[in-house]
Amino acid sequence: MASMNTPPTSPSLAFGTQASDGGVPCSSTQCLARDLRRWGNECPKSPCSARGDSDVDERLLCSLAGRGLDLIADAKAHLGTLPVGRGPYCYVYEVLNTGKVIKFPRSKRHSKMVLLEAAVQYTIALQCRHVTPVLAVSYVSKQQFTGLRASECVPGIVMPRMRMDLQRFYQAHDHVEVRRIWWKAAEQTLSCLQSLKTQAFIHGDIKTANILLDFEQEPNFFLADFSTAKKVPRGSRAIRGASIQATMEYCAPETLRDSIESFDTDLYSLGLCLLALITRQEPFRELQQAKNHGTYSVQQSQWLVNAVLKNDPINLNVLSKSLHCQWPDELSFLSLILVKRLPVEDCIVAISRFHR
Repeated sequence: MASMNTPPTSPSLAFGTQASDGGVPCSSTQCLARDLRRWGNECPKSPCSARGDSDVDERLLCSLAGRGLDLIADAKAHLGTLPVGRGPYCYVYEVLNTGKVIKFPRSKRHSKMVLLEAAVQYTIALQCRHVTPVLAVSYVSKQQFTGLRASECVPGIVMPRMRMDLQRFYQAHDHVEVRRIWWKAAEQTLSCLQSLKTQAFIHGDIKTANILLDFEQEPNFFLADFSTAKKVPRGSRAIRGASIQATMEYCAPETLRDSIESFDTDLYSLGLCLLALITRQEPFRELQQAKNHGTYSVQQSQWLVNAVLKNDPINLNVLSKSLHCQWPDELSFLSLILVKRLPVEDCIVAISRFHR
């Protein structure tokens, strides 16, 4: 994994003080300053600041702009040919020969969302080593990504390049290798959720695609994609009635039924991720394929909603009796998360009873 302590900016990446011909910004610092001036009082306000002070966020974003990597200023910096990830409004591309990736919006209208995500993720990662660190904010233009308009420069979040996500891991490895890393995955991701809870943040979209692995000698696990993160109001334990952006098959029953997001719904989603390592299937995938003769569609599926609301995730996902015999301790531990719905602190303590 790339170091969180990024090197000083080299002379070739130094921030320019004047725009290039035609008034086009020639550095990420200038692009950010132009956007902040344009937005004025509508500057992104991160929930990280208790007072919602936009100046706090402006200072943070300015400190990250072009730090160690500036695609606008460095003509030699290039993106990979194909995205390594994508979301509903963004792409993730590798920055060639740097060991880093950059997440940026498909169009300018989502720029504020990306800058807000950068501020939130950077702040959370300062106190949690299992959150993907934000190394810099760099802008991207049509010169780097031809899908943008000629006049567009959009902000991107620069992060270390991880090896793969949890879904790709269980697809690429046999059950022996999955078993070897299962308890470590549980320990590190639960520790991450405990840190988020301490900081009063709900992630809001925990799934196997948003848990990343990096390998040195042993795998380590990192939570990614904070585009749906929300700050829980002081004195509260949940957010009610908010727009739900979570992936449906990873939702807790109360999220679909009552539009509730909480520390406990994040934990429930994580439990389904750990269950997916055992079944080697995304939640409810095997059952839905059997019910629909091999066809599969998650989008707005009433069947899936009904399955989640039955509140029986282990039995509806572990369809093979052999898995109950092969993974007895792991499934007993997951019942604490998915059935008894213990809080994250109790689940962390319980690990020692099952895994020594």
